[in-house]
Amino acid sequence: MLGGLLGLGGRRILGGSLSVGSVQSGLNGSFEAAGGTTVHARWKFKKGATKCRQKGNVKGKGLGVKIKDNQFVKPGESIYLQRGLKRLPGLGAGVARNQSIYAVQAGIVRYRRLEKGRKVGRVQITVEDAPESHPKMMEYKKRLDAIAEKLEKRRIALEKSRVRRSIVSEHSKTMCIHLKKMAFDAVARGGAVGSRRTWL
Repeated sequence: MLGGLLGLGGRRILGGSLSVGSVQSGLNGSFEAAGGTTVHARWKFKKGATKCRQKGNVKGKGLGVKIKDNQFVKPGESIYLQRGLKRLPGLGAGVARNQSIYAVQAGIVRYRRLEKGRKVGRVQITVEDAPESHPKMMEYKKRLDAIAEKLEKRRIALEKSRVRRSIVSEHSKTMCIHLKKMAFDAVARGGAVGSRRTWL
């Protein structure tokens, strides 16, 4: 059977049979057919390609607690990253588009387990108002005051520039009206507009 499947130069060799000795000799690169003909075979030497997806080190999603209990948080900061509402938002907290919980106001983060209602046993995250004497709250308010002062200075400078522009525009309007009046007077006197005799 093997003799009928072997090929030489792209052609099949029909007929013939192989013995055990011929198979053993074929392992060395040659076969002996029934008619005494020696057939040389060439075995492949390159290993076939295998599927290999080189994923490497995949970066984690970074889910979980970002700000712990009794810690200070500023508005907009993420408190708990999640997929699905494993933790529920309470007062002072909001839910993002990816179900993560963030702070709506500045304050202290509180984690508490619900004891009433349909969602008993679920953890709820709230943001309580921080006392005025809290060091981070004082620093946060100081920064807000600095930003407000900078915005006020910018507003005053912009108002001054607007006043200056209005003065310049009024002056230019007055000059245009004056020049137009002089031109009309010159035309009324019969002079040519733009000549030296007109502007004297």
